Amino acid sequence: MWKVMMVVLLSVPASAQAAEDFCRSLIPAALEQEVERTYPGFRMPRSTDNLDEDVAYNRSQKGTGCLGVARGDFDGDGADDSLLALTDVDGQHGAVVVALAGGKRWKLRRLELWGDDRKRLFVDIGKPGIYRRFEALVGPRERLDESMWLTCRHAAAIFGETEASAVAYCLENGTWRRVQISD
Repeated sequence: MWKVMMVVLLSVPASAQAAEDFCRSLIPAALEQEVERTYPGFRMPRSTDNLDEDVAYNRSQKGTGCLGVARGDFDGDGADDSLLALTDVDGQHGAVVVALAGGKRWKLRRLELWGDDRKRLFVDIGKPGIYRRFEALVGPRERLDESMWLTCRHAAAIFGETEASAVAYCLENGTWRRVQISD
């Protein structure tokens, strides 16, 4: 009986891992191919790139369980674009990339390299509207591309570190603008 249980236990982790990759179904094959060509030092996000407790919390809030893929219309053309938290080959760092749907090809743009802990990186979509710099931030802006506020006519690309910070990017007249929305 013990041998039978051992076989069953050994087979569970493989199937559990496959079931836990909540990101796979959110990534169109053509997008994955374009990312592999454009960013060869990175791979597509997996739900296991994030901490188990962050994935569980996301799912408890009716999220997808994938903190590395978010979909929305950033440019107002009616097509679903994607925001991706790519993972580098060592699994420690990331890159935040926006992918605009453009017919048969995707238009990719890296918004930021993520040098901090990849396990805490999340991406999300924000509704159209006004995004203001986080009030607790004092002093001058740290980056030249940082705005004090943005008006997003379309979806905002939001990303940051779970339980810590977030920025919003909006596409305005072909240019991506950024504002720190939490610290």
